[in-house]
This record gives sequence, C-alpha cells and structure tokens, in this order.
Amino acid sequence: MAPAAFPVNVRFALTNRPENVRLVRELLAGVGSAVQLSEITLDDAMIAVSEASNNAVLHAYGGEEGPLEVEFGVADDRFEVRCRDYGFGIAPDIRPVPGAAEGFGLSAIRAFTDAAEISTPAGAGTMVRMTFSAPGMLGLAAAEDELLDAALELELDPRTGTSVAIAPAVLANPILTRLATAVGARAGFTIDRLSDIQLMIDALTASGAPYLTPAGVVATLVSDTRRVELRIGPISPRGLEALSGGPSYSSLGLIMATLTDHFELLPCLHLQMLSLVLTERRPSAG
Repeated sequence: MAPAAFPVNVRFALTNRPENVRLVRELLAGVGSAVQLSEITLDDAMIAVSEASNNAVLHAYGGEEGPLEVEFGVADDRFEVRCRDYGFGIAPDIRPVPGAAEGFGLSAIRAFTDAAEISTPAGAGTMVRMTFSAPGMLGLAAAEDELLDAALELELDPRTGTSVAIAPAVLANPILTRLATAVGARAGFTIDRLSDIQLMIDALTASGAPYLTPAGVVATLVSDTRRVELRIGPISPRGLEALSGGPSYSSLGLIMATLTDHFELLPCLHLQMLSLVLTERRPSAG
C-alpha cells in the first residue's frame, strides 16, 4: 500500500474470497479487544469494513480471485481502516457518480464512519479509507516498514494462506487467537483442537515470557482439510533458546510438542520464524 497519513499497526494480506470477509471481521474484533474499543464503535467499524470488503469480493476482479489488503492504524483518539484491492475498481453502487444519488455501499460506509474516502491509488485498484473516533482508546507505536513489508513478501498459496503483520507484539494474542481459530474451524477442527490452537498462541504470546520480539510480529496461516500451519516470528533470542533444545529443554518446547503435530524453527526472508503444524486428531466421520 502507499504511505498513509495514519501510522500502521496491522497489515493483513489475503484474497477476496467470500469466506475471507469473516477473517477480516475476526481481525478487527481482535484489534478492538486489544485497544479497548467501545462496543458501539466496534460495531460501527464492523459494518463499514465488512461493506468495503464485500465490495472487493463482488466487484474488484470481475468474479475472479485477487489480493486484498486491510490495514489498521491508530492516531490520538482516532483509528483508520484501509481496504485495498488491485482490481478493476469498485462498482458504481459504491463509487459516487456526479449528480447521482450515492449507492447503498458508500452510504452504509459513510453512515458508520466519521470520514470515508474512496480512491484509485497508483497501480490501479481501489482504496477505501475509513476513519472512526474512539476517545479513550489505547495508543500504539507504529509498525516498522520492514515488518509490514514482510506480510506481503512471504510466499503463500493465495487459495489457502493469509499473512499478517502486527505491531506492537502485545496485539498478537487477541488477533492471532481469533484468526487461527477461524482458520481451524474452516479446516474442520473439533472444539478440542481449536482449544489447542488457543493454548499454543497463549504460550507463545504470554506477557511474562517474551518469546517474540516486542516491536512486532509477522504470522502466516495456511490451511487445508484437517490441517493448519501457523508460522510466526521474529522469534526473540530467549525464544530461540527455549525452542532450540526441543521438548526436553524448556516448558515452551514441551507445550509445543504436546499441542502440535510438528514444530521447527525456519529462516524466512530476514526473519527467524517458528513453524507450528496441527492436524485434527479425531478420525474423520467419513
């Protein structure tokens, strides 16, 4: 995405598949929980961001799949969400025509935001910027460009994978828990296995155990039937020490060995990432 007036705290890269609108909503719910958005403000943001995402699903690529990026940033007592696609542009029902009444999409977005702007950035596509007032919201330090870029540079199968950059790392738990649980449910995981995902993320992101770098986190989620892989990093020096010796070396290693089917440290781009693979352990009903 092009540089924005608001700092960026979260960048989410996925495709415009219809089922991915739920992931956008889960991301926003996780951010809202972390920064203590009021229920009313979060509900308004959910409606507006869902409308922008749905329009990317319906209109951006003429019925085909393509990339969708969602960013979240905090400044003072306001936050901004940006939805960006690289397609043909949003259809006339959301883009205003001079002299014509606004379509439902743009009207809905404007009704639930303090400000909304739709533009065509360099490189084509459509950017929808939505600003919301949120007095009392927790302030956040902006993410570093290197971390944000990593969310777009990680090689993933767009049909099954998503990536997210999160800064600071204190946001990681509510966001990743919601995203990974939604992806696990899509993969056919039982409630017990979804609980294992939550316990795994809790162990990694515990405030008293800095296994991730505090400045920010990059994660990818790749799913298939009855299988989910989460890659997360950068792993801090303490995390590398705790994981390099395997399950017999640390409590973190033991937790990962118990909850996952496989885990290993992997270099990825310039980052040291932790790969965690979980499969549904109960026999298939079929």
